[in-house]
Amino acid sequence: MRVLRVRAPPGGNPHAQCSVGIGSGATSNLNRDSRGGTIQEEFGRVPHTTGKGGLAVEQKTLTSRRSFVKHAGAATGLGLSAMLWSRRVLGAEKRIRCGFIGVGSRGTALLRAVVKVPDAEIGMLCDIQAIETKKALEEVKKSKVPYAADVTAVSDWREVIDSKDLDAIVIATPQHLHVPMALEAVDAKRAVYCEKALGYTIQECFDIQKAVEKAGTVFQVGHQRHYSEMYINAKKLIDAGEIGRVTQIRGQWHRNSEDRRPCIDPAMDRTINWRVYSEFSGGLMSEFGAHQIDVVNWYLGAPPVAVFAAGGIDWYQDGRDSYDNMSAIFLYPNGVKFVYTTILQSSFNDALEVFMGDTGTIETSILFGGRLFPEPKKIAGDQAVGTPVPCHQCAAESDPDFHSVIPGSAPRQPCKVKTEERGAHSPTENLNAVKAFIACCQDGRKPDADVKVGVEAAVPALMANISMRENRTVFWSEFV
Repeated sequence: MRVLRVRAPPGGNPHAQCSVGIGSGATSNLNRDSRGGTIQEEFGRVPHTTGKGGLAVEQKTLTSRRSFVKHAGAATGLGLSAMLWSRRVLGAEKRIRCGFIGVGSRGTALLRAVVKVPDAEIGMLCDIQAIETKKALEEVKKSKVPYAADVTAVSDWREVIDSKDLDAIVIATPQHLHVPMALEAVDAKRAVYCEKALGYTIQECFDIQKAVEKAGTVFQVGHQRHYSEMYINAKKLIDAGEIGRVTQIRGQWHRNSEDRRPCIDPAMDRTINWRVYSEFSGGLMSEFGAHQIDVVNWYLGAPPVAVFAAGGIDWYQDGRDSYDNMSAIFLYPNGVKFVYTTILQSSFNDALEVFMGDTGTIETSILFGGRLFPEPKKIAGDQAVGTPVPCHQCAAESDPDFHSVIPGSAPRQPCKVKTEERGAHSPTENLNAVKAFIACCQDGRKPDADVKVGVEAAVPALMANISMRENRTVFWSEFV
């Protein structure tokens, strides 16, 4: 039996109703949908209760498809046979019709990619904020795709799940809604593209993995680096032994930002700024760290076996209960350590990963591209052997031949230069990921960033959160 240790939001009411919906947010009264149920009521969430040793244990029971249909009044003919469904191969000639649940910033970025894929089309858009669906419809029309006039906008996500006209569903909602919605989509025999981090709890992660493996459906998680030419080439270099044996990895995602969006109505704060509240999100480690944990897992071929982490709310005293800085050490098989920080107080060096081997180092970054540095010297005893060279950073800036740029990298800009291309996901990564997803829907292939990849990135992030809360080392083996 897997036991998940979580806590109620610090200083908050553990029985408080969730007030966030999908996409970019909505007023609190929109938490109740057109059928009258809150998110908790709809999915049978049991409030946090105290477990052994005083730890809070979240008990979660998701409604079956049968009771869901009965409750929602959506008799679509999707009975228990859906549970026995095996992977469908729609065929290369099939245009994959997609429905979107959540068209905020991430959903819109994926929408812009889908309209560029000839074998895909958009059939339905859903968000609880009418302004977001309106903007998304305008994006579709602006793309001048022939089906633009036929795209439907709805506010109830279950209409997307129950639509018989859709082949695939894109879920780009707050983190705590990913798995509940994905479970219903998988049960409804839809291919799924779900944003990361995959699960809000560790148990949820294993639940969706089990459901996907049982159904055999195409399920891709939004870990776009698997579809980046630069990241793919960097992995090839490591696999080929270009930097020798990897012994140490360093990663960071640094911002100088409060990670909040403007909110005119104070009642909208928890809905719009759900990322900074543990009721809805795993915080920085899930929102940012999961991406980089995924890269390390991918390059090393395994998830971490343990993590110790520390963090706090040390800068933004604004009512948030998610930490504004986190530091962690992830222990991987064969003794490799991944030292990671994610902070909101300084943007120095932004987001990057550094893979250090005994013959070289590879640096990868969504913002700056990738570089390969040869190891300049060996150390014998306390004496340096070989010709001393300047530090990597200085040498790289003064001597263009000192390092090799990894194929697929954009030209590296000086740190002081800000460009429009700087961001968490490049349009190319998004487009490559969406193209791959559509191809998998057509031929039934397993995506490179499949549900297992999503689980193995999300779980360590949640383990780090547990470590911070309980001030202890947390092991993967506790949950399997």
